[in-house]
Amino acid sequence: MLVPDLPLRTDRLDLRLFTADDFAALHGYQSRADVTRYLYFGPNDEAASREALTRKRARVALRAEGDVLKR
Repeated sequence: MLVPDLPLRTDRLDLRLFTADDFAALHGYQSRADVTRYLYFGPNDEAASREALTRKRARVALRAEGDVLKR
């Protein structure tokens, strides 16, 4: 089982869980064709980015075999 001990902060990096306030930034890059060109999704419309944010907020730990932290 892997449950990250977040937030993790360094002088140059701040890792934390996603929040609802992250929608604008998430959609900002997930809606760009030049960013998603080589990815397995996108570009996303607002609804798809909202679904992605919901998934990201729910998947915060690897508790069982087969669990993933993705998109």
